[in-house]
Formats: sequence, structure tokens, C-alpha cells
Amino acid sequence: MMHVASIDMSLKTRGVFTNAIATVTVVDADNVPVEVATVYGHWENATSDSDSGPTDGNGQVTLQSDTVKKAPSGTMFTFVVDDITKDGWIYDPNANVENSDSITVP
Repeated sequence: MMHVASIDMSLKTRGVFTNAIATVTVVDADNVPVEVATVYGHWENATSDSDSGPTDGNGQVTLQSDTVKKAPSGTMFTFVVDDITKDGWIYDPNANVENSDSITVP
């Protein structure tokens, strides 16, 4: 069994372009990081793209939203975890510490 232990959000701005970064941490029932689990999710509010990627040795994967040009103050980026897969493992969304997280442009 595996689940989401945390979703850490940050913003990245390059010139007039801003995007959000979600770092998702996946652990097993004993809170041990799960490596090579594929996290699937989507972005809401500021963008509406989907992203997926495998976790590293720390059980983490970093996913980036599409960019927004000249994002005004108050623009919210939200990342939602849709699924986690790994051969031989079961994803338990009920054990998630959080299913989504958001960050707002200051």
C-alpha cells in the first residue's frame, strides 16, 4: 500500500512567465519512501494541464504546470493527484495526508 505523504508547492517566474511546481512525496504504510511509483495528476485554476512522472529514491516527483503570462496577484495554481501506480503495489487514496495543494501568486 502506498499513499501521498505531502505535496509541496512553489512558484517559478522567468520574465513575464509564471508557473507552479508541485513536489509530491509517496510513502508506504510505514512512511518509507516509495521509489519508481508513477504519480498522475492535473492542474486546476490558473492552468488545466495534466502531468505524470516517477518518484525518485526519496519517494518524490516534481511536476510543473504550464506557464501563465503576466499572472496577476491572486492567481491560484492547484495540483490534484489523480492516481499513483507501481507494479505489485496498491494505491490507497484514503490514506493520503492531502490529495491536492495550491499556491497563489503574491
